[in-house]
Order: sequence, then structure tokens, then C-alpha cells
Amino acid sequence: MSELGNLLSKKVKEVPFLGTTIKVRPLGVDLLEEVMALEDEHSDIKRKTEAIKNIAKSILSDNFPDMTDEEFGKIPLEELIKLIDAIKPENDAGIRKD
Repeated sequence: MSELGNLLSKKVKEVPFLGTTIKVRPLGVDLLEEVMALEDEHSDIKRKTEAIKNIAKSILSDNFPDMTDEEFGKIPLEELIKLIDAIKPENDAGIRKD
């Protein structure tokens, strides 16, 4: 593993999810477009919804690599909201237009 990989692996956070604990890495540059869509007050609700789903899929696929779209679709909204809330403080990029 590279030096950068070693540093990034130290940033993993454990989060409760569906009665178990999953590992959540900080949101990376690969999700920047999704984070920006959430931050953009002009993004419509459909775009923000897609951004949340894409972020959640990214997090969950790290923990459940064999997860299907059907299984993802059955995750209770309450659990999805808890997951997103659990990552907000640590991953707040502070990206603002002001």
C-alpha cells in the first residue's frame, strides 16, 4: 500500500447500520460532484436525491461488494438517513460559494 493509502486508511470511521457496524471512509474526490450537488442551492430535489443515493451506494459497496440494486432499493429510508447523518460532520467539505 502506498503512503497515501496508509494515511487514508487511518481516516475510516465505524458507523452503525442495520444492526451491525460498517466502516466508512471519508468522502473522496470521486464523489465531489455529488457533494457539490448537495451544497448547491439551485440543484433540484431529483438531483439531490440522486447525489444522496450515489454517496450511500459508494459507502455501502465498500462494505457489501456483492450488494445488488434491488437490495439497495430495499434499505429502509430511516437507515439511509442515519447513515448520511453519521458521515456529515466528518465529511463536511466546507465547500461553499460564499
